[in-house]
Amino acid sequence: MKPGKRLLIAVMALFLFPAAVRTAEAGVIDRIKDIYQAPEKVESLEQYYQETTQQLESQLETQRQQLEQSLQRIEELLDRQEQLQSINDSYRQENKTLQEENRQLVERMEQMEQERKAFIRKALWTGAAAVLLLLAYALSVRIWRYTVWRRQGRERNEALLP
Repeated sequence: MKPGKRLLIAVMALFLFPAAVRTAEAGVIDRIKDIYQAPEKVESLEQYYQETTQQLESQLETQRQQLEQSLQRIEELLDRQEQLQSINDSYRQENKTLQEENRQLVERMEQMEQERKAFIRKALWTGAAAVLLLLAYALSVRIWRYTVWRRQGRERNEALLP
């Protein structure tokens, strides 16, 4: 360093040193005052800490209770859901059983309808055959009577004719 710069630094240090001493003294005095008033501040800080801790604990307890209630409600809902699911499964199984029974009944009804139609058809054919037999019988009786009448008429005519 150059001697001019050293001189300038020394002059500045002389002028600034008293200001630095005053600041240091003010800082030390304030610190001493703070040390003596520290128990009051500590007590107020402890009180503030305790109040804050109590508020947080009460909030925590409230949230814990809400959480427990929510968990209990969720468990109840899950139990109810399981019950409804089992009921739903039983209804599905019953529905499948009923659908199968319905299908079987429809098949039986169709079979019975076919049997009924077949019975009616047989009955009609049987009735028609019976009517035809009766007509054939009546016609054959008429023909037989006519032939007998004609034969008797000829025999009479032949007996009358000498």
